[in-house]
Amino acid sequence: MLPAALVAAAAGAGLEPFSVDHRAAGASSLDLSFLSDGPAGQGGPIRIAGGHFVKPDGRRIRLWGVNLTDFAAGSIRFPAKEDAPFWAETLARLGVNCVRLHNFDVEAPKGIIAAGSDTTREFDAGQLDRMDYLIFCLKARGIYVDLNLNVGRSYKAGDGVRDFAVIGAAKTITYFDPRVIELEKEYASKLLTHYNPYTRSEYRSEPAVVLIEIVNENSLVGGWIRSRLLGERTSGPPQNWQDISPYYERELTTLYNDWLSRALDPVQLEQMRTWAGVGAGQAIPRLKPDQFSGAPKGRFETEAAFYAGLEEKFFGAMKLYLKDTLGAKALLIGTSDFSYGKSDYPALKARSVLDVIDAHGPWELNAMVDEPLNSIPVRLSRSAEAGKPFTVSEHNHRFPSNYASEGIPLLASYGAFQDWDGIFLYTFELKPPHYLARIESRADLSADPVKLANLAAGALIFRRGDVAPARQTVERSYSPSEMYESLLLPPQAAVYFTPGFSAAVALLHGSRISSFDGPPTSPFDVALKSPLVSDTGELRWYFSPHASVLTKEDDQHFETNRNGRGPPHTGVVTVDSPRCQALIGFLGEHPAAVTHLAARIENQFASLVLCPLDAQPIATSSRLLLAATVRVTNSGGRAAKPPTLIEPVTGHVILRGLDACTVVWAAPLDGTGAPLGPRIAAGKTAEGWDLPLGTPATTWYEISVAR
Repeated sequence: MLPAALVAAAAGAGLEPFSVDHRAAGASSLDLSFLSDGPAGQGGPIRIAGGHFVKPDGRRIRLWGVNLTDFAAGSIRFPAKEDAPFWAETLARLGVNCVRLHNFDVEAPKGIIAAGSDTTREFDAGQLDRMDYLIFCLKARGIYVDLNLNVGRSYKAGDGVRDFAVIGAAKTITYFDPRVIELEKEYASKLLTHYNPYTRSEYRSEPAVVLIEIVNENSLVGGWIRSRLLGERTSGPPQNWQDISPYYERELTTLYNDWLSRALDPVQLEQMRTWAGVGAGQAIPRLKPDQFSGAPKGRFETEAAFYAGLEEKFFGAMKLYLKDTLGAKALLIGTSDFSYGKSDYPALKARSVLDVIDAHGPWELNAMVDEPLNSIPVRLSRSAEAGKPFTVSEHNHRFPSNYASEGIPLLASYGAFQDWDGIFLYTFELKPPHYLARIESRADLSADPVKLANLAAGALIFRRGDVAPARQTVERSYSPSEMYESLLLPPQAAVYFTPGFSAAVALLHGSRISSFDGPPTSPFDVALKSPLVSDTGELRWYFSPHASVLTKEDDQHFETNRNGRGPPHTGVVTVDSPRCQALIGFLGEHPAAVTHLAARIENQFASLVLCPLDAQPIATSSRLLLAATVRVTNSGGRAAKPPTLIEPVTGHVILRGLDACTVVWAAPLDGTGAPLGPRIAAGKTAEGWDLPLGTPATTWYEISVAR
């Protein structure tokens, strides 16, 4: 029981106890596993047709997934074998059909590398067995797997890697050092030729393994422009992203000069020496970021081409090794576009030699609905390429946040509109039995009742295509020079780093890159007026009439002037399709309504998402899911004590346009998706069916419609 004093404090703050206990789920709990049809990989591996994922029979498939990372305290990546079927069933019940196994190239008990040795070249048999069985259980429940190869591996003395104690996870070094590349291939071979006794296949030929990611959040181009290739790192402790050591700086500079001698003719090489101020026979030094502004354009672009070419060479070689030498059947991702403060176009071009383009899109603490041009859907849209599947392998709306309920519905809706192929939420932390539910980190959704309700709603929206793809796709083309020069543009150049090309395009039309070797993109600007309406008419993004409140930088200024000196938050996004109705944002400030859904709620900010649980449109559906969410926190503040506390949506929603309807009931659901107390009857009014929300406190409802 929650202490009486804590209950009183929660009530005073508008918060009510509401926890997730996956283990209490039963046959009566909400179950979205009907979205999947049979074991993952049934009939053969997923392939690509028309730039999208398709099953062997040609049917389109989108991946709605989560990361398993062992990121938060109290979690476990590979559960005990007796617990694995439970977690596979739980994920299927929430609508998940793919799991990204991330950062498991670390020592046991977190990863599969054997502990207690002076090398990282052997696997822990127990961990490997648990991973095998988990994948077997996931496959049986229709859940595919994305295997990550190089993420967190930190080398040891016996590995034969220079400066192993200084370089950490060897980011950027992975692209060019022969010994590190040799070890990457060895690890891939050991993993992909491993025979899983439960699925009775090796991972290289396992059809439930849909994706293989080669490296994670790792870019040589990005390292260069962020001062991580200087060679000044001589001591630890190692960090995730850091400078390389002097040894690798010398190796990289040698590779650069060897490349210059092959790529340039004598006149061009002499010009480079003149620009660098060195004589014949001397090495041409590489540029440091503080020298970019003063460097001749030709020198900067030549060096940028070297780094991008080295990345492309690495990915091409890894593709040959994984596909031709090992015979891997899965589709390949190089790495993600993961940082939005700078352009990533040269590195994106390098990854284009592989099957799938990927990006990451974390969000911090501001209200995204107030920042349409800086929003996650817009940021991510810069990376998608024409003719290739596009996935988002990491997204999380940071906890704690007053606005976290907006993230998943916005991403699912605009991801469907942009016709992307996969979205993975970061991260779902598996917990052992008897764990008392609380949110352990800024990125753990497994015990978060707000995100889990929206995870289920998002599965319906994205996997089923409840929001229609854009009618028009606007393509961007870059000349090599424009691509390299984009690296010099400041963050204020906006998400696309393409002068004259409005970021609002991604909220109006589809957005893809058509070429990195074509004519420069023509300007494409749009009128920034509220609302920004998708070309399908299904999505509308309302924002403040003060047009400057559109970017993160403007919003930070806006926040400092809110107390009577600036406009109130007014951002609202609406979704109005036959099978999805949503009101997301500052609904207390905006009287938004859509065809089948209107709201009169007491909360300033909320997310209301209505989707059918059968194959019918909302107008004729008999069962619907209403995810009604605001915010969540832990009891005890920073102490992260259970139970979790939610701010429930309080007030009324009106369900409209329900054909031939005679009775509407709403069953509030508990943290497992099972009924919580008696059903609530909706009252018939001239406007529609009026449904009171807020008592009991919950984040989702199952609505029944009788006809």
